Amino acid sequence: MRKTFLSASIARVAGAVAQAAMGIALARSVAPSEYGVVTALIGVFLVWFIVADVGMSSFAGRSYAVGKIDEVRTILWFSGRAALGGTIGGVALLALVVPGVPRTLLAALSLLVIAQGLEKYCETRLAVVIAADLATAVATSILLRRLVSCAVFLLLLVADAGPGTMLYAIGMASGAAIGSVHIRQLLRRHGVVARRATAVVDVLRRSVPFAINDLSVQSRALDVFLVAALTSPAGAGFYSAASKLTSPFQLLSSTLAAVVLPATARADYGARRRLLRAVVGLTAVLTILAAPVGWFGTEVSVLLLGDAYASAGPLVAVFVVTFPVVALATPLAALLQGMGRERFVGLQSLVSSVLLLGAVAAGGGWWDEMGAATGFAVAAVGKYLSLALAAFVGTRRERSVATQARE
Repeated sequence: MRKTFLSASIARVAGAVAQAAMGIALARSVAPSEYGVVTALIGVFLVWFIVADVGMSSFAGRSYAVGKIDEVRTILWFSGRAALGGTIGGVALLALVVPGVPRTLLAALSLLVIAQGLEKYCETRLAVVIAADLATAVATSILLRRLVSCAVFLLLLVADAGPGTMLYAIGMASGAAIGSVHIRQLLRRHGVVARRATAVVDVLRRSVPFAINDLSVQSRALDVFLVAALTSPAGAGFYSAASKLTSPFQLLSSTLAAVVLPATARADYGARRRLLRAVVGLTAVLTILAAPVGWFGTEVSVLLLGDAYASAGPLVAVFVVTFPVVALATPLAALLQGMGRERFVGLQSLVSSVLLLGAVAAGGGWWDEMGAATGFAVAAVGKYLSLALAAFVGTRRERSVATQARE
């Protein structure tokens, strides 16, 4: 499992660099106001697909780890149909959400919805590949999608083949389409074929706690939409550009979470406590390293995004310093889920998400996009601390139970 994590982490970092390059290129090729609208809608439909998936992308890895192969087959059967239905419904919903936009932009946004549906299809299957400890396959799946998307987008952009948002959408859809074919064939070769092998109702009932947690975690993607509604499209563009400079590297945290969950499910309390200490220690180290980078927020935003985004400098500082606690809250939640506390994680994530969006809205109304970023940071730190405390208490309780059993 350690080899799988290392391979997946390297692939996620490389993929994150490619995704960051795409985000920077998109920001430079369109006005901040258009960038704000595009990223706000991407966030909305990310949450849309989380709802459609009903937690299957998280539930799949745990089911495979405990040997419930028929349950995994049913999960994959359902997730494929959920991705298709979510895509069809999402494109239809898009026409209602953004009436009156130019046809080219609407077509680009529709293609992005299709790309997100394919990404969700891939991520659910990737969780099974990670749980199966197929290190090379994990890295290949991640890199294939990210590098194809980046290469297609940048080549089209250099060729000046059309509007930036459309070229970005074509790149994202290309990588996701190729990645979905690859991972489907990979699982078939290993005997994991999507089919309805168990009762779908039972699978849905057991996936609900995972769905609540996934929805709560990903609901932060609605923050750009809130900023756009409370400030302006340009303000949302500055806020989004600042947050997107760090968000690609959160792919690493999702990989860590996908490894931590099955590993925790198999481990005893001693191994679980060591995992917990490692995650908390990594958070501390990354926070110390991030602080100096945040100090040069304005310089970083101008260097990467251009002079049009100079106003995003203070926001970059906030997101860079907050990045470690945001990213590593996800593996903390996965650790608790692996301990069998998925219901607690679901409830905690739901409450934290409501508080986070409320803090973003309150901050945005009080101090525009800078206030929204500050509210986001405060809520994110609170969520991380509550998860860490629950994990420490849980492992301590397990140790006490084990000690009493020996006596």
